[in-house]
Amino acid sequence: MDEEAPIYTRETANALLDEVRERLARLREAYARIAGHQVAVASKANGNGGDAGGSAWMEASRTAADELAWFARLGIVVRDIEQGLIDFPGRREGRDIYLCWRRGEDTGLRRAGRSGRYPSPVLLALVLLVAGVVVGLLRGGSLDNISAVRFRLPWLVFVGLGLQVGVEVAASKFPGIQRGVTGPLVLAVSYAFVGAFVALNARSPGALLIGLGLALNLAVILANGAMPVSLWALNVSGSQAAPHLQHAVKHRAKGPGTRLGFLGDNIPAPPLGIVSVGDVVLGAGVFLLVDHLVAPKKHP
Repeated sequence: MDEEAPIYTRETANALLDEVRERLARLREAYARIAGHQVAVASKANGNGGDAGGSAWMEASRTAADELAWFARLGIVVRDIEQGLIDFPGRREGRDIYLCWRRGEDTGLRRAGRSGRYPSPVLLALVLLVAGVVVGLLRGGSLDNISAVRFRLPWLVFVGLGLQVGVEVAASKFPGIQRGVTGPLVLAVSYAFVGAFVALNARSPGALLIGLGLALNLAVILANGAMPVSLWALNVSGSQAAPHLQHAVKHRAKGPGTRLGFLGDNIPAPPLGIVSVGDVVLGAGVFLLVDHLVAPKKHP
């Protein structure tokens, strides 16, 4: 029978930090030796197997494996070896959370929240939507003006956004989704729904910006298989959503091999979290659209 994964409190996790620092230091050193050593050196060992380079590589590999096994036995998740980012699984009010610690931090652990998608782009769009309403009202408009507008097939956008949220929630509970074709396929369909709505209503003010924002986000997602997320931006913004990236469909941690990285989630937007260039452009389109809907109508 499998042992139940340990659940940590701040106290029990903090009690392990001294040993975590030591083991993480050995793990980072081992990985540095492995990365700096060409695998070809080991294959060129002399006839008696006494090649010093090959032996050092094997020793570093064993050390890395031993340290990773220790973290795994204790249920501690190593997110980023170079940055020294680790998470202790915990629970609060019946919900699964992570207690986050990064190398160099001496102030203990921080709550990393539930293992789900950070809502920064949604919050940004919501803030700009409200701003558009306020500006429209200040210009003498009325909320009643919205009811006079008729969009073509408005259900498309709701279905599209619902699919995006749904697949991310499902991926956090069923990690296999993000390794198969189901998650990316659902994501592509969701963008098709939203894109179709934008195309059908392209004459509305802000619609083209919304479409451009979607296109920018879609371009970087297609180039990488997911939206690259800057861990630096997460840290600067105060967001601790990095733990969920392991199982996310739409998001992955940004790395050296990331394509079109400048279009990823790189912009810190405290207290919202982080957003991408596409999110900003899309949010601007939402602002213009809502302001137009609320503002007083000009009669000929």
